[in-house]
Amino acid sequence: MKKINKEFGMHNFELDDHAIDAMIQEAMTDDLLVIPEDFADKMEIKAKQINLYRFWKNEFLKHAALFGGAILMPLIALGIFYYYEPKSLNGIVSFLDQFKWILLAGIIMFFAIQLADSWVGKKLRLNS
Repeated sequence: MKKINKEFGMHNFELDDHAIDAMIQEAMTDDLLVIPEDFADKMEIKAKQINLYRFWKNEFLKHAALFGGAILMPLIALGIFYYYEPKSLNGIVSFLDQFKWILLAGIIMFFAIQLADSWVGKKLRLNS
């Protein structure tokens, strides 16, 4: 049963199927890996921590984007005011009258995106 490999000076074993099955059965009966009894509880706690971290990370990113958009819209309006330099309240009112449809469309688009985000999130079960 034993052959000597001349190149490496090692022993090769030729085993029949019965001997291989016996070795597999013996390996399966050995307790090489012991799983603690509270392993599932620890994994459940860890999974909850990971999900909670992901939830707060997503909420932070969503609120940061909302805050950034809320800051950006008045800055753009102030930039437009600065560019056209209205001299009085009458000039500001005429400016708003001139660009009212653009401003209204921007505000509607902002709220439509928020509404669509919440609806799609609920449909995909992303938001609880």
